Amino acid sequence: NFLLVITAQSTHFLLISLSIGVVIISIYLLKKYKRKSIELANFNDILYSASKYSLSLIEATPDPLFTINLEGKIMDANNASIQVTGFAKEQLVGSSFFDYFTEPDKAKKFYAYVFLNGFFSNFPLTIKDHKLTDVLFNGSVYKDENNSVIGAVLVARDITIQKVLEKELTEAKVFAELSTAIAEKATIVANESVKSKQQFLSNMSHEIRTSMNAIIGFTKVLLKTELTAKQKEYLMAIKMSGDALIVLINDILDLSKVDAGKMTFEKTPFKLSLSIKAMLHLFETKIQEKNLQLITHYDSNIPDVLVGDPIRLHQIILNLVSNAVKFTHKGKITVSVNLLHENEEIATIKFAIADTGIGINESEIGKVFDNFQQATSSTSRIFGGT
Repeated sequence: NFLLVITAQSTHFLLISLSIGVVIISIYLLKKYKRKSIELANFNDILYSASKYSLSLIEATPDPLFTINLEGKIMDANNASIQVTGFAKEQLVGSSFFDYFTEPDKAKKFYAYVFLNGFFSNFPLTIKDHKLTDVLFNGSVYKDENNSVIGAVLVARDITIQKVLEKELTEAKVFAELSTAIAEKATIVANESVKSKQQFLSNMSHEIRTSMNAIIGFTKVLLKTELTAKQKEYLMAIKMSGDALIVLINDILDLSKVDAGKMTFEKTPFKLSLSIKAMLHLFETKIQEKNLQLITHYDSNIPDVLVGDPIRLHQIILNLVSNAVKFTHKGKITVSVNLLHENEEIATIKFAIADTGIGINESEIGKVFDNFQQATSSTSRIFGGT
């Protein structure tokens, strides 16, 4: 006539449950043998064996254990109960079980649950000791030989460390979420800053280019008028500087477009052979001044008309040929345009610019592909450029 509650939480709790069972058995045996007419020797033996066995198991339980009567008075308690409450066993026995908790009404509710269901598991309470120990209570009723409930056995499992770990885990989670939110906000701010910078560069480049085009345009008009040699020399210097500045401004504008992801490519029909000739024609004067040889290899198998972006193609070829002219003091510059393969839709063409200039050391090749980097610190000083 007793109920033994065993949970799967741990072998430690199995020992607690066994203790509850032994206590119930002991109480049952004591009451049974007190009410029956048996020999005194037999009764004493049973009483001694039962009490000795139950007390040893109760005390072996490291968690607080109480036996409570129907009125909620403590009938017995183990050493762990004495340690956690701070009261002597004589003070605990006969006192109200509910007085030892921070929430007495909640303790009464737990006690009511035990009698309502016959047992109850993992009910959270806080013991009023010097450190306010958090516990989970497990309880089971015990009955007499007439199957009448006469009390309950309650065991408290200390979960203070578990509570601390849960708190630390919660705090860590909150901190992680806060850090993520801060990082996301910082990313948004950084992106907005980059967009603002790109927009500024784009607007600035447009504004400066408009003014420079006007300056260069009127310089060309003046050059067609009657001028002295000195005036013509000054105007040519203005025009050359203006042309160089326009190239630099266009590069800045294109860079801002690339950063903003707004670089687009046109699909315009154009004649590649004529485009190449027009581009190379721009360098004839400079090549002659430096006494260089310009060699062009153009594949006759390339289709006459192609669809693409001639402006961007011009930028690439112009930059490469301009570098070849800038860094070559003697020898030749070779421009090759070859058809690799084609079908009805696509023609794959290879462009190559070679020169006999100063070249780049193998160790410096990786560096020149970084933003605003040149092979050596003296490159900009001697040859210019960014």
